[in-house]
Amino acid sequence: MNAASLHPPSHGGAGADLAGAPIPSWALLDLHAYFSDRRNSTTAACLTRDNKEIQVTIFPAHPPRVSYFCVHCRGEEPSGFAREPKIIAADANVLLLRISIGSRNAMLCPSLHEYYVYKASGGADGAPPSLHLLPHPSLYFFYDEQAALLSRGAEFTVVALRDDVSAFHRGSSERNVWTTKAVFVPPERQQGSSGEEGFRFRHETSDVVTIGGEPGTVAFVDMWRGILLFDVLHGDPTLRYIRMPPQLISPCTGYSSPVHTRDSAVVNGHFKVVEFLDKIMTVTGSHSGYINDGWVAATWSKEVFSPHEGSWCPGHKLESRDIHVERNLLLFELLPKVPDDEGKPSDDVGETLYRPPDTQLARW
Repeated sequence: MNAASLHPPSHGGAGADLAGAPIPSWALLDLHAYFSDRRNSTTAACLTRDNKEIQVTIFPAHPPRVSYFCVHCRGEEPSGFAREPKIIAADANVLLLRISIGSRNAMLCPSLHEYYVYKASGGADGAPPSLHLLPHPSLYFFYDEQAALLSRGAEFTVVALRDDVSAFHRGSSERNVWTTKAVFVPPERQQGSSGEEGFRFRHETSDVVTIGGEPGTVAFVDMWRGILLFDVLHGDPTLRYIRMPPQLISPCTGYSSPVHTRDSAVVNGHFKVVEFLDKIMTVTGSHSGYINDGWVAATWSKEVFSPHEGSWCPGHKLESRDIHVERNLLLFELLPKVPDDEGKPSDDVGETLYRPPDTQLARW
């Protein structure tokens, strides 16, 4: 566990009451929780499977500042958690959290994972903030990156696609149970869909995007290969498939995990894909090896509900060599000062506990 998780950021403050304060309509929310018994008007609580009270409190900040949340469980020290609680999905003002209580090895034991749905106030129903413990998915185990959350007013649905793309698991507030449903990708869509000659259809979900709408569409994204679209609220078990744009470099150059180089989002009815890669140059001679030769970034876009498959439209492309910076400029002086415990700018960062945020977009 990161020691900085015991020291929440200074903005928000202990016991801050946000009832009369302006709250942003959307926020960049740190995915990982801090441990603190802080409360404000966003605080919501419920009981764990072991009947201990657990609470979640949000500290929203206007972007580009990162918002954060705190978790506190009565009778349980932070050391009793396997890892920091994590937001694994979000839709509108609803969050899906995965919380594991136990030793660090509990992260390897799905039976010890607990899933909670937090709903912020300010929705169409005007209800106060709430925290809801989902039934344990049991045999319907899924990884964090495979889960999606679909919010519909007072109701919500959690879905996860199986690795073999044969079925998806669903938990909803209406029935409060997990169910499974067989799905498939039509054979004509599978032909050459992996982009790898001689290989069968393959899909490894690395990200999920909730598109929503009347059919409740969810996109299960394999950053290397393609996107599977599924209409959760319709009865059709067919998955639609969209191939991803070509990679900037050959896939055999050692970049095994796409999460370090690619990301995707849905913006104004279009899929947006961005790729960022370090350029590696081979050095030969007495000191042979590899050195960094700058970086390259590129974007692509494509309509989500295009009537024909079509192709991705290239967007911007930028290389590090295209950026010119004055050599004598002290760039670090342009960075904002790190705040101290009282929120004042400080030049002393030697003893500062810092945890780089991993963010999720949330709307209030």
